[in-house]
Amino acid sequence: MLTVPSYLLLRRAWYRTVYRVTNRWSPRLLLAAVGVTAAIVAGAFLITIVLDEVLGVRVPAALLFVPGGLLVMRYYMEMRTALQINALGVKLGGVPTPWASVDRLVLSGDAAAVTVEVRRRADAPAQDPGPVPVTIPAHKMPPADLVTAIRRFGPAAVQVIRRQGTTEQRLSP
Repeated sequence: MLTVPSYLLLRRAWYRTVYRVTNRWSPRLLLAAVGVTAAIVAGAFLITIVLDEVLGVRVPAALLFVPGGLLVMRYYMEMRTALQINALGVKLGGVPTPWASVDRLVLSGDAAAVTVEVRRRADAPAQDPGPVPVTIPAHKMPPADLVTAIRRFGPAAVQVIRRQGTTEQRLSP
């Protein structure tokens, strides 16, 4: 009975602590998640049966299944994340970059898709792999939302630049 209100409160708290843009649903990734989940369920039941028959220990399979299922859900959501901005930094394509290394975010593209790049500071330590440019459908990420997220979570020195052809326009104040 309290599940739905609790979920809504948790979701609201999550959106206050992170700005996240996801990729489209991928059938390949979904099949991988379903396959791994099936393997975890089968493994949980197999371990339960072996423990019961060999050691006489009765362990509910749910105790083994739930953590594995949560790990699969977390992995799936991480793989779907194209851009994430929080108090720690910027994550593009699964590669995190701390705020201390970020100089500016550069947006390029047209009305259909936007490519987001992280430009690192000259004095930032080398990172391997470096930030990867990510292309996101334009309707999923309005530039104003990105600027608001940078101002909310990042330092004031980080700039947001819109590049069209050879001209660059600064979006952040």
